[in-house]
Amino acid sequence: MKMRNVRKCCRLHAKLAENQIGICLVCVGMMALTAVAGGVILLLLLGIFLLLGALCFFARACRIIFGEASYEAAGDFVRALPLSEKELFAGKILTGSLLAFCLFLFLGITQIGIARDFESSSFNWRTITMCSPLILLTLMLLSLCAAALYSIAMALTYQRGEENHTVSMATWVEVNFLLLPFLVLQLPLLVPEYHTSVGAALKPLLLITLVLAVLTPLLVRGAYRTFDWGTVEYRGSHRGGPKAARTSILPQSKTPAQMYTWLLRQCGAGGVLQQCLWTLLLAVSFVVQELPAYLIPILIVGTGTRLQYETDNTMLYGENAPFYQLFPLSARQKVLLHMQCGCRRIAPLMLLAVNGYCVFLIFSHRMPPTRFDAAVLCFLLLNCALLTGAALCSGIVMFSVSFGNLWRDALTRRPSLLAGGLCESGIFLGFAVVYLLLCVHANIPKAALFSILTVLNLSGFAVFYRLNVWMLEKKYAV
Repeated sequence: MKMRNVRKCCRLHAKLAENQIGICLVCVGMMALTAVAGGVILLLLLGIFLLLGALCFFARACRIIFGEASYEAAGDFVRALPLSEKELFAGKILTGSLLAFCLFLFLGITQIGIARDFESSSFNWRTITMCSPLILLTLMLLSLCAAALYSIAMALTYQRGEENHTVSMATWVEVNFLLLPFLVLQLPLLVPEYHTSVGAALKPLLLITLVLAVLTPLLVRGAYRTFDWGTVEYRGSHRGGPKAARTSILPQSKTPAQMYTWLLRQCGAGGVLQQCLWTLLLAVSFVVQELPAYLIPILIVGTGTRLQYETDNTMLYGENAPFYQLFPLSARQKVLLHMQCGCRRIAPLMLLAVNGYCVFLIFSHRMPPTRFDAAVLCFLLLNCALLTGAALCSGIVMFSVSFGNLWRDALTRRPSLLAGGLCESGIFLGFAVVYLLLCVHANIPKAALFSILTVLNLSGFAVFYRLNVWMLEKKYAV
């Protein structure tokens, strides 16, 4: 086994899952940086969502490394490379374990930052510093165990010949099982060290390291033995059935609308998402102490609209737009699919941002006291207004893309980003002024106000749906 080939294999798998790896590390890095910077209140509000995002993209990255790049269409390409089976397996295990190590390390830094802020008087930095080499060794062994477990789980899943959606659901179960040893091992690993001496902290560390040192070679050996169980050849020789041939990366037995929706969700906007997440990371890290709190939801919602803008621009007016127009779908169907997908991207971010801001106001005692039944009614109406507002934002973004297409560049023939951005900003500014006048200057009860906003959002959604259909039919009229 040549180490040069192993390094190339690691780079290949890191390239295949670069978007998922980058987003996972950005999410968990935001948690660690916020905890170290002392923003514990902000971390308590957004930490669970950042953790879920990190685990989601960690699952997707491991799904690509140990699933798609092993047993699906991408796996046929990887196995055709001049690499031995040991080199290929070592590259996958190293890539997965490095990702898991970074995830566990950032989570450990987050835990240390929270403990320092809450119990600064009894926090013992000397114990953490002296035990840090043993802690890093323990995290490395734990990461190798996690990667080996994930490899075994994916091999067993593909051995059963399950469909892609079943594999995707299985990844969440596997991630939960991978998180359990981290919580079980790292909490007793680090918590005693906050207050105890070096000698007292070394005993549990040495015991945990010894257990992991015994488990790691056993799990890695088991992962190597099961490495080829999910391949078509293994399933064909051991089960002999036609079930083994179902390893296509594309959805099977889908209608044109379902296939178009699948391509819409798979449209490559990962680079833009990483850029937006890094922007949010910088905003949270360096400006959050002086930034007005109501601007944070605007930044988060702007991330979702930016993603939809790139997707709609790519599929409707980009270089590959003629391919997507070959689908036997009407303009109404395509507009509805684009707006539905955009709403699904924007709505979670909008719900997270606004509800998180409301929780912040409640904990800071800035929310006026209300009765419980009135508060529940306002909460439900507020979320209805947010969901319809996400649908309206999706329609506005799609219309701005179509408007930017009217001002194409003379040389590249690409839609004008400046024209589309100005159109989008102007429409959003107009709606923001109307909503600001209603919320601030109109003396309307909260329940009635949220109901009016919901009706306005639905009306705007209908108007922009008609405009988008008209713009698309005008563009591709024969």
